Amino acid sequence: MMIFKHTYHKQRCENINPIFLLNADIVCSLRWRVLLIGIMILVGIHSQAATAQGVQTETNQVENNKTELNQPQFNQTEKNQTVSLQAQSDPTETNQANNTQLQINQPESAPLITKLKSIGFENIAVRLTAADLTIAYENRVYRSQHRALAEVLKTVAQSGVTADSLHILMLYREQPMSQLSTSLADLRAMIAGEISYQQWQQGSRFTLEHSQSLEELRGVERVQKTRFRPEILAGLGMRYQLGNYNNPYRFAFDLQPELRLPLPYGVTANVRMAVPLYNNFDQNDFIRPSLITLTYERRLVDGVYASATTGIFTRNRKGWHSMLKAFLWEEVFSVTLEGGQTLFTDLTGNPFLRSFEERDFHFYTASADYRWRRYDLNIRAQYGKFLYEDTGLRVDVHRHFGDALFGFFFMDTRFGNNYGFSFSLPFPQRKSVKAGPVRFRTATHFPVTYHYQGNDYRARSHETGITMREALMEFYPSYLRKEMERWFYTPKRM
Repeated sequence: MMIFKHTYHKQRCENINPIFLLNADIVCSLRWRVLLIGIMILVGIHSQAATAQGVQTETNQVENNKTELNQPQFNQTEKNQTVSLQAQSDPTETNQANNTQLQINQPESAPLITKLKSIGFENIAVRLTAADLTIAYENRVYRSQHRALAEVLKTVAQSGVTADSLHILMLYREQPMSQLSTSLADLRAMIAGEISYQQWQQGSRFTLEHSQSLEELRGVERVQKTRFRPEILAGLGMRYQLGNYNNPYRFAFDLQPELRLPLPYGVTANVRMAVPLYNNFDQNDFIRPSLITLTYERRLVDGVYASATTGIFTRNRKGWHSMLKAFLWEEVFSVTLEGGQTLFTDLTGNPFLRSFEERDFHFYTASADYRWRRYDLNIRAQYGKFLYEDTGLRVDVHRHFGDALFGFFFMDTRFGNNYGFSFSLPFPQRKSVKAGPVRFRTATHFPVTYHYQGNDYRARSHETGITMREALMEFYPSYLRKEMERWFYTPKRM
């Protein structure tokens, strides 16, 4: 295993408010400002839960804050740019020169765009200058993001495009997630077997920061957009209980077909059904919806992501949910704020304990995530008021093993404590099937969670249609570095 080292350029600011007599470099960081605003949002949610009034007012406040944060921040210099990007002096002159060069070289990049489109990538944008080739794409073809990135790299290496540096921007639901910058000559040398994958990746840069590439692609038309191109998935759901002496093994399996429809501006409509296959667990032995949501997910600035959703959720809940996630130290340390309100619904099936679940619930939590990159180990500590208003702490530890995810958890709330383990196994299908504008594939994973003390209400959560936090894990720079090696295996020379 290798530990990847990065350097930072601290940004300072002027006119520091004397209220924040903390480290000026930290307080003035744009990410911390966004985080402080998010904390104020959750404080408002807490006040709303205590008074049970002003739900609409608080929702409007959240939307207003999100609108203010949604302004692009392209005037700041991106940290740790490659040498070719640092060499830019006058942005105005550089953009004029690039625009001229772009018009001249556009025919050269046309075959590359055609090839990426034929593979099935979407939201493709390509900008070619004499020095740089910048590509943005979204993957709904391959099950894993590292496989998709490997295919893009191979396609670029085999094309006739000439440039000094290559910058690849990976998108998810139209939002930039991660970026790779490398030398195009080194990439072709690695593909040809002249240098090893390890040698190539040491000279390449994987990062969650991509403002410069976004600016380069501003105004470039995207090809094969995902908007209004539905995706149909086939998943499998399981409910179970072990240890009841009169019936020690109780299971329920549901086929879960799901329709995902991308809409403009990062909005996605989800409809998931539950079709019973086998059930000796409960009375939900009829076809029913299990998730109907309208979800908005957005990158605010580099390393800061916001999500909001409304609709019908799992666990017999309906309402709204919001999330703000900020990376404070690359992928190593991040914080997440969540909050929302739910009401009871029996549209998704019969509840476990109706007399308790028919109440309205408010919830809000704050969590801190640490990633030990050397071992692909993720540690999360989450505190707050969970789905059923039980205040307490939950700790999760999980690790990737290839495309599979294994972990365990512990929780201690006012309802008591519990612990268990979870795993998420990938389905065999690695590539989607396209029929016209519609894509068909299985769900990416089959998740299973085991609680030692069985069915209870301690530190519970529900599916809301927000997938940004889980999706980001597949775009972590260290994860991409490690998992892509399998697609570029170079035999050792004798």
